[in-house]
Amino acid sequence: MPQTGVKAEAGTGQGHVPLPASMSLKLKGQTGAQQYEAWKIFKFQFENYLLATKQDELPEERKCAILLHLLGVEVVQIYQSFNVTGNRTLEGVMQLFERYFSPQKNISLERNVFLSRRQRPGETLEAFFTDLKLLSSTCELSTLRDSLVKDIFILGLSEDNTYIRERLLEEGDKKTLNEIFDLARTIEMSKDKTKMDKMVFGVNKQQRKKPTSEKSKSQCNRCGYRVELPHVNCPAVKASCYKCTGKGHFSTMCRRKLVKKVSKKEVDQEEAAEGQEFFIGSVHANQSSWTAMAEVNKKLINVCLDTGAEANLLSHEEFRSIGLSDKIIKPTNCRLSSYGGTCIPTKVSQ
Repeated sequence: MPQTGVKAEAGTGQGHVPLPASMSLKLKGQTGAQQYEAWKIFKFQFENYLLATKQDELPEERKCAILLHLLGVEVVQIYQSFNVTGNRTLEGVMQLFERYFSPQKNISLERNVFLSRRQRPGETLEAFFTDLKLLSSTCELSTLRDSLVKDIFILGLSEDNTYIRERLLEEGDKKTLNEIFDLARTIEMSKDKTKMDKMVFGVNKQQRKKPTSEKSKSQCNRCGYRVELPHVNCPAVKASCYKCTGKGHFSTMCRRKLVKKVSKKEVDQEEAAEGQEFFIGSVHANQSSWTAMAEVNKKLINVCLDTGAEANLLSHEEFRSIGLSDKIIKPTNCRLSSYGGTCIPTKVSQ
């Protein structure tokens, strides 16, 4: 509001006394209780202004005009609803506004609003504390006011400030209302500093991964390390075994037995062994497999070459296609296992 001059008598002479630029009554967005508090503050400032500038000695009409000018357009519209006629006095106009802004008190309702007040999301400690004191002013709490404001302030803190509430509950009986608020601010600033330090140094314990228990690990059948399966980044995936020259495993985990020259007697003894297990690297051929033509029962068939396998396999369909009979199939206790340890079923005579 631009400063304007009002001709007024001051002492023994006359002069222009500037009006205060920031003095006005804002009502928009405020509750009835808040409007009444705003009116009381404005009234106090206005009376001090008249006294300080010696305008309290002016005629009543001029004092009323200054009052309405400072109140602003929004409040002037309220004044017009009073339908004032005849000579008006400053005290009379003040009483009209006092009755208008003074709420019809419902003590039970006022206390319910105060006691149920909680800190809102994003609301600062200062705003929450100030509003509690304002709400309590209309509850007629007498000597219990500070004590109840302190209790509601502590209990009404949001979930984000649980750590502050716990500390204040420990100190509640030992400190006054203002001391409790000062302590809350100190704890909040301390937490903010700690949080900033963690951001600077990259320390966040909650984001640290718990070490994996050794009991939950298994031995990888490719590299031999104890890891959590499946071992996605196994270092042996592209490795070559120097024992069998096969790929996909270290030599320490190679299942192929060392080749040695044996007699027919030893072969017969091995074939008769009970419960012997043979390793089969691959059952089905793919595009990258090594294949060759082999003669079986005087017929040529396409076979997959697996240097890591310990036995030769022939599917039942292929077995019949080359003219062999199921009658020559003998029962066996030997087991065939794939690379992952899965047992491969075999055909026995019925």
